[in-house]
Amino acid sequence: MSWDNSRHARGFTLVEIIVAASVFSLFFLGVFNLYRMGSNMFLQGSWKLQKQKDAERFLAVLRERLEMASSPSVVTNAAVNELPVHIYTLASGSEVIAPPDDTRVLLFAICKPNVQVTATRGMIMPHVLTLKRSAGAANSILLLEGKSQIDFPGVNGDFINELNAGMVTGDFAGVPADFGLGASTGFHAALSEVRSVRIFLGAASGTFDAAAPDSSGQTLGIEVTMQNPKSEETTVTQSIFARINDAAPIRTRDADDL
Repeated sequence: MSWDNSRHARGFTLVEIIVAASVFSLFFLGVFNLYRMGSNMFLQGSWKLQKQKDAERFLAVLRERLEMASSPSVVTNAAVNELPVHIYTLASGSEVIAPPDDTRVLLFAICKPNVQVTATRGMIMPHVLTLKRSAGAANSILLLEGKSQIDFPGVNGDFINELNAGMVTGDFAGVPADFGLGASTGFHAALSEVRSVRIFLGAASGTFDAAAPDSSGQTLGIEVTMQNPKSEETTVTQSIFARINDAAPIRTRDADDL
């Protein structure tokens, strides 16, 4: 007896191989796309979490320093003399978005009194908040600088004049390190990948002077939006509100005048 095994020994046809390869390709392509989607979501989530933490730390420092903003004063046996140094910033609601050049957002000073009756030196420490933009960069760096000397070039002339007027009223040779405010030469903090900064001003209860048209109240808010350079639709927004000392009233200026 003989058997015909020809139909049992037949291999796969070319069409079958192509169909099988196509099915496997689609399967692995789907797996790869799921992996890539999950990886992108993880990276975006990690970026958001990190930038949120960075912004919280930076804005906490900024709020702390803003709430210490003050004017230089001299304490003698006879009286306490104070010369006002204003906080200078943008009008309420102003937003700086991806500026082409460095743009100053805020000017203020932290001043410690010169107590002449105890020979205690005071300190005048100007601070500048700047949105700095490097050539070709997708976003900016928000930089807070405080210096032991009044040597910020190009800042608002009224601010510098107020600082200089206060400097000559007493002994303000103290340095930031004497008051726990940084090294002897100054202080700085930075926040990267910043897309925009918005300013909000308001009148805290009992502090608004309607007779002063250039006074914008005693509450200052700052909102910062950061943008992922690898995914423009991925952003994080953080904000703070600081209650400003009555000794440092707020005045607004255009961005070009800061």
